[in-house]
Amino acid sequence: MILASGHRAGILFVLSAGIFWSTSGILYRLLQEATPWHVLFYRSLALLGALLIWFVWRYRGAMSTKLVDAGVPALIGGLCLGTAFAGYILALEHTTVANAMFLLASAPFFAALAGRFLLGEGIASYTWVAMLVAAVGIAIMAGDELSLGKGLGEGFGLI
Repeated sequence: MILASGHRAGILFVLSAGIFWSTSGILYRLLQEATPWHVLFYRSLALLGALLIWFVWRYRGAMSTKLVDAGVPALIGGLCLGTAFAGYILALEHTTVANAMFLLASAPFFAALAGRFLLGEGIASYTWVAMLVAAVGIAIMAGDELSLGKGLGEGFGLI
């Protein structure tokens, strides 16, 4: 069976994201002189550059119109993304890479909870079981460290 090009591109994007996310903690630890704020600045600058290139390529002359049309939801999304960027880098700074990555991997479960309570979306029973398992795993992983100062990295990781 030959996969459609869109499906192949999706697989490639998911694999690439996994590779980049799994190596980011190691690369962060290799930085000697940079503070978390330096990393956030350059990481955000790189994202801005990539988005600008994509936007110019995709929308050419209608770029300003598209930005205005995006409106408040785009601003809220940008603020949430910026907060998540900061939470991830600060989690790497204040806890182990393994803890930060585990918390990052639990994000879909928290998204399901937010969808349920903020948007009224239903959650399948198997998703509830998966969320319970994730919560138990987080508690086991961070249980001894959840005190003021020690659980700071896990708190940032949950952002």
